[in-house]
Amino acid sequence: RIGNQFLLEEFNVVPKTAWFIDSFGHSAGNAYMMSRLNYDNLVLGRMHVDYLELIKKRKIVEFEWVPFGLNRNIFTHIMPLHYGFPLQDLKSSNSYFRSSFKRILGDFLNKLNQIYKGVHHKHLLFLFGDDFQFTNDNLFSNLDYLVDIFQNQNEKSIQTQAQRAFGINEKVNFIYSTPERYFK
Repeated sequence: RIGNQFLLEEFNVVPKTAWFIDSFGHSAGNAYMMSRLNYDNLVLGRMHVDYLELIKKRKIVEFEWVPFGLNRNIFTHIMPLHYGFPLQDLKSSNSYFRSSFKRILGDFLNKLNQIYKGVHHKHLLFLFGDDFQFTNDNLFSNLDYLVDIFQNQNEKSIQTQAQRAFGINEKVNFIYSTPERYFK
């Protein structure tokens, strides 16, 4: 509560989403505690590979968790991959990234498609971070390029490639966002 009080007083922000980025396991106590602290959403990362495969197979990466003894649910999203960004090419030189973009994009879309088969709606939450990975300027400029290319209506071949990868006919967008915005 002290941390939430600080955020409110200093930044006028009341967090509603908790992200357990690297907790090496989860218990019912996590959902209970976050629910008691008035969080609405809980994002869980890192769990045993057997359990992760089971939830992906059953397509239940998102669910309402009802903590024992409470009448309040907490919407829970399980990250279907490690929180590290799976696209190592983002760290490459800008010229290499741009000249190899279609191949890189294809690899990325296929990976996302495989990973997120357990989501029952058209929005994907793709959080990433990792130890000591954000010291490379190329990572940010290449990520900007990836986001920008999807916002550019002239890139029809890119849209077609993304639509095929996800099996949809709608426009595909990549945007910078926050977990809070995803859960709205």
